[in-house]
Amino acid sequence: MQFGDVTLTAVQLAEAERRVPEVNALIDRQRQVIEELDLHGIDLTSAKIVLDSLLVSLSLYVQHRHRLRARMNSGRAQPTAA
Repeated sequence: MQFGDVTLTAVQLAEAERRVPEVNALIDRQRQVIEELDLHGIDLTSAKIVLDSLLVSLSLYVQHRHRLRARMNSGRAQPTAA
């Protein structure tokens, strides 16, 4: 892994690390919205679609974060040529 690749991967990893808790917070809020709508007897279809989309987004961010961490770790494990 080249220096530029490491820098780019580190930036991408930082972004993924930031987004995971952000999306988790959105999921928590959407669940609250669903509970509130349900209490008032309002149709939950659209709210559940939004929740499903957020869950998919979270899954994709976690997968991406995992790949980036693996890339960073494999780059560190490689010995440098002298």
